[in-house]
Amino acid sequence: MNETPAPPFDQISNADWVQTPESVKRFVVRLVEQVEQLERQYEALKAENTLLREQLKQNSQNSSKPPSQDLGKGFKPKEKKEKGKSRGAQFGHEGHEQKLYSPELEIRLLECSLLGTV
Repeated sequence: MNETPAPPFDQISNADWVQTPESVKRFVVRLVEQVEQLERQYEALKAENTLLREQLKQNSQNSSKPPSQDLGKGFKPKEKKEKGKSRGAQFGHEGHEQKLYSPELEIRLLECSLLGTV
C-alpha cells in the first residue's frame, strides 16, 4: 500500500490529510518548503542588515577609523546679522570725487612725463 506522509504542519488533522488528493498534497508540501526557504533567506538578510547598520554607526570615536573618514555634519554658513542699513552709500551721504584737471594742465603734465622732467 501507498503510505501517506504526515501533514507538513499541525493545523491539518491526519484524517483530513489522508482525504486530500495527491496533487494538492504535493502543492502544499512545495509551498511549505518555499516558505521555509524564504524564512531562512529573511533571517540571513536580517543578520546582514544588522551588520551593515553597525558599520554605518562607526566613526573615529568608536573604531579605528581616522577622523577624516567621519561622515561630517557638513559646514553651515555663518548666519549674517541683519543690520538696519543697506549696502553701499547711505542716504544723505555726501560723495567724494576726484577733481578733474583742466585740459591745459593735463597736456602740460603729459609733456613733462614724456620729457622726463617731472
